[in-house]
Amino acid sequence: MADVVDSSGGSRTAPELPTKNLRGAEYRDLPEPESLRRYLGASVILAATAMGSGELIIWPFITTQVGIGILWFMAIGFTAQYFLNMEIERYTLATGETAVTGFTRFWMPWGIFFILGAILPN
Repeated sequence: MADVVDSSGGSRTAPELPTKNLRGAEYRDLPEPESLRRYLGASVILAATAMGSGELIIWPFITTQVGIGILWFMAIGFTAQYFLNMEIERYTLATGETAVTGFTRFWMPWGIFFILGAILPN
């Protein structure tokens, strides 16, 4: 279990997170878990949005150009996207920080990389 360090302000900070680039992260209590019905309801909506316009347009196009043998990449992509999004959500719930802030804790240019990746066109 992580050690809790009390600073002069009385807040509890997490010493195991790097603080070279940002201030220390504070410990917070997690919210109560939602009911299974509510969790699955939101998951169905999120899964539907995960197959957004990009996936619904690009994968049939790729399949017509390359062949149906490449379609299994779609399942890998959706699965990887689901687990990546879930881990980002868990990190945000546990720390109260965004994923970009978490990556910036390890290496400052990550934040710049993510911002430029969101702004610049593909």
